[in-house]
Order: sequence, then C-alpha cells, then structure tokens
Amino acid sequence: MSLKDERAQFTRLMHNGRGAGRSIQVSDGHEGCGYQLAACSCQEAVLRVYDALTAIGRDDVAAFKAAVRTYRARHPEHSAQQACDQVADWLADALEPMS
Repeated sequence: MSLKDERAQFTRLMHNGRGAGRSIQVSDGHEGCGYQLAACSCQEAVLRVYDALTAIGRDDVAAFKAAVRTYRARHPEHSAQQACDQVADWLADALEPMS
C-alpha cells in the first residue's frame, strides 16, 4: 500500500470512528486533563488515533507515539512523561479484554 493510500485510509478511519475491529471504549472517569469527560474529548481523540493507526498496519510503538503527540497537542502543560503515563493508562484500560 502506498503512503498516499495509507493516508486516505487513515483519514477515512478517523472520520468514521472505525478501527481494527476491536471496540475501544472511553472510560467514565477522566483523569489527566482536569476536565470532566463531557467537557474534554482528548481521551477519545487519543484512542481514536491509536486505533486508526493500528488498523492500517502501523506498529504499536508508532501508534503510541502518535497518541502521545495528540495528547500533548491538547495539553501542552503536561510533561512528556505525564502524557506517556496518561496515554498508557487509557490504552491499558481500553484494550483490556472484557471478562
């Protein structure tokens, strides 16, 4: 798949909210940005970026880095380590197998 095709597929996935066939859920609580979930959509955006990139075949590390960049763009007041920790927590919760 060409880079142009990958970009087009990524754009479609981001706009359609579809991912790699797994359901990533946004949690009820929203830690990290200081806003209530209803007032801030950064968790949803972060998870959507990760899911869309993995759906087009990007490796987990690249998808994680993009998710962290998305978080930091929305919350520049947080350090890189805080952003990594928050994104990792959200991904761990979202990708946890449902029992």
